[in-house]
Amino acid sequence: MLAVLLTAVYYLPWLSGSGAGLSFNAIDLAEWVSLHPAARAETPALVTPMLLRILLIFIGAIAILSLRWMLFQLVTTGLVMLALVPPVGFSAITSADPNYRQQFVLALSAAGSLGSLTFFSRFYTAPPAAAAASIGLLGFLAAVLGLLRAYDIVRLSGYDLVVGPGGLLTAGLFLLLTVLVIVPVTLKKNGGVPLIA
Repeated sequence: MLAVLLTAVYYLPWLSGSGAGLSFNAIDLAEWVSLHPAARAETPALVTPMLLRILLIFIGAIAILSLRWMLFQLVTTGLVMLALVPPVGFSAITSADPNYRQQFVLALSAAGSLGSLTFFSRFYTAPPAAAAASIGLLGFLAAVLGLLRAYDIVRLSGYDLVVGPGGLLTAGLFLLLTVLVIVPVTLKKNGGVPLIA
């Protein structure tokens, strides 16, 4: 359920302007920012679009952890890969475009990480709390840093945009996942006694 909600808010506007053409969801924002010279001059290069795109892998991981039906897990892995794969004319060997190479590497990373998670999910009865909390925390950090860095890059172009609900809700849901995993585990370890009295 959380993965479906995360997917929905991921595609809501992250930055919005006065015109319809100035409303960016995370994928659009990653693509737009990747064309800006400031993003290409980052160290490491194109880290801002990577932060926005890697969230799809984290959302896929949450979906795979939450439902252990193998067909669903394989379809999820395939959909995440398709969302990250570069355009049809891309060649991993001859392309000099760092943006397309990043998309290709992220698509391969999605295949490897989500495929491994699908395989190892056969060996546990409930999702490991540490894995779910780590994904939640990494997703929160990637969403916040990606949004802040993208906002700065778009402002460099002279556009007056406001932060939309997509980025805030994405970060909030990843943080909520982390809290929902950590609090029950901590309470269980403390014998049910709340940490804050």
